[in-house]
Amino acid sequence: MQRPEDTHRHPATPLRSGYVLVDKPSGPSSHAAVQQVRRALGIGGRRGTKAGHAGTLDPFASGLLVVLIGSATRLMPFVVGHDKRYLVDVRFGASSTTDDREGELTPTDAARPERARVEQALATLAAVTEQVPPAVSAIHVDGRRAYQRVRRGEVVDVPARPVRFDSIELMDWREPAAGEEGPTARLDVRCGSGTYMRALARDLGEAVGCSAYCVELRRSEVGDLALDGDAAAPAPDEVRIEHVRDARELLQIPELVLDAVGLAHVAAGRRIPLPRALVDAAHVALVAPDGSLAGIARPTSDAALLQPTAVFVTQPTAARPARIGPVNDLDTTRPVIALGTFDGVHRGHRSMLELARTAAAPDARPVVAMTFDPHPRAVVAGGAPPLLCSIEERVERIVAAGAERVEVVPFTQAFSTLSPAEFVDDWLVGRLRAASVVVGHNFRFGHRAAGDVTTLRELCAAHGVDVVVCDLLVDGDQAVSSSRIRRLLVGGNVEIANQLLGFAYDLEATVEHGARRGRELGMPTANLGVPATRLVPADGVYGGVATLQGTRWPAATSVGTNPQFTADQAHPPRTVEVHLIGYEGPDFYGEQLHVDFEQHIRGQQTFDSVEQLVEQMQQDLKDVQAGLDARSSLA
Repeated sequence: MQRPEDTHRHPATPLRSGYVLVDKPSGPSSHAAVQQVRRALGIGGRRGTKAGHAGTLDPFASGLLVVLIGSATRLMPFVVGHDKRYLVDVRFGASSTTDDREGELTPTDAARPERARVEQALATLAAVTEQVPPAVSAIHVDGRRAYQRVRRGEVVDVPARPVRFDSIELMDWREPAAGEEGPTARLDVRCGSGTYMRALARDLGEAVGCSAYCVELRRSEVGDLALDGDAAAPAPDEVRIEHVRDARELLQIPELVLDAVGLAHVAAGRRIPLPRALVDAAHVALVAPDGSLAGIARPTSDAALLQPTAVFVTQPTAARPARIGPVNDLDTTRPVIALGTFDGVHRGHRSMLELARTAAAPDARPVVAMTFDPHPRAVVAGGAPPLLCSIEERVERIVAAGAERVEVVPFTQAFSTLSPAEFVDDWLVGRLRAASVVVGHNFRFGHRAAGDVTTLRELCAAHGVDVVVCDLLVDGDQAVSSSRIRRLLVGGNVEIANQLLGFAYDLEATVEHGARRGRELGMPTANLGVPATRLVPADGVYGGVATLQGTRWPAATSVGTNPQFTADQAHPPRTVEVHLIGYEGPDFYGEQLHVDFEQHIRGQQTFDSVEQLVEQMQQDLKDVQAGLDARSSLA
């Protein structure tokens, strides 16, 4: 299905996707530097091509900043973890409220250290495995960034985080000049991602008994990327098209080139075989036959398969048999027809498709699923129930369950008036040339539901067509059915609903602009424009996983009318708001966001104050993460 590649051959990358290396000067923030790059490339503006940086540099710091452009921003989670190299100037003799020169300095009376004492302390610090980040940092503390809490006058207790130092070398030692608090040590530091040089300066001062702070900071390397490479990196406002590179170079992980079949599996999010040569890889870059990046995958726990964790391609039309045409487009072999509405494609539906495959196997017949759009009740009853999935999702799930083709029949008023005999003669025999038909035991068809299973058997027998009836699948003491799943979701019982579905109930919609209350509360949310035809679970807070641009994030989803802020409105709108836990990238308005509802955390509530609401939201995040950890949803 695919072959491992030992060499990298990267095609030219169009401007809409790629990365650039820039040499950020001291002064502008990393966000400001990204905006300068966008303007320099002519891709700025509200509707321009998106861009983001893979690893923040503080405003006072300078050096290498990796800027991802267009669809390459989806690689950010796989780039920010690269190792780093810094040149750090540490000055002894004063402490800083921000651990750098930008903060308020407080001189110390402690004796200034000698070079030998500092070298000894560096040897000890190089072996540490935990570090407390600066209080003025972007680390989230109880749902809000630490620096935001500091600005509000709060005392912030930032927890220690694991770090890794590969080496810390003292490159230069300079005695204090006039006006300087003490000597300055220049360090060459190689470390893992997430290590704060400001904290290293602070900790070095504590180790030698004399306060210290970071006075200069320059990043020289990110992974295999360096400022002293083949060509000097431009300043952010001097970037040109020729500076844009192929984003695949950033990944620094083994590659696997897919054939057409493997690409189709990856596009659908399905697992593919793991070549023996890649069993030790933590992640694998999946490359399409045309050389473009198709996705990222990780080996399964048994090292037998690769599970896509980020998918950058859509399923090719040729590989998605979504809707078939007239009978002459079918294979010449008469098919086995699985007949039903299939809303949600739950376990009961899949057991019926499995029965159809069993019936088709002896004569190697294709399995064709026949379904209807819109939902029949929209025509015959004047209104359809809220749907468990879109017609596109229904077709894809039916195909994933084993049908070679899907016949989506327009359920019109004229179609609804067909008699049972007309339906069998015109559709099952005439158009589809069925060899066998598989239905559920309670199947009804024809005008005013005049036909049942007995009717179907009698009419099909006249044409030599077999009828196979699938028994109800029972879970507990009740049948697995779309209507039962709807009732459970409307009641907020997503856990049992998911048990009947066989997977987590999900919604996928475009991210729209909202009231931005979550951002003001320190917990930004994405507002989903859910189609009115889709079923939205009961009001409340849910835990699960959200997929943005192929990357999966732990997510807390709030459904409801936001009574804390809309109590004075007669008919407040019902919204679906999703917070991606740990996401720190750019806004993604207009993007598609896919959300799984795995756990009901609590119902919709109104609190005595906004502060109490924020406290509860922070607890919600902890409950969501605990549930995900228990279920290993992101493993």
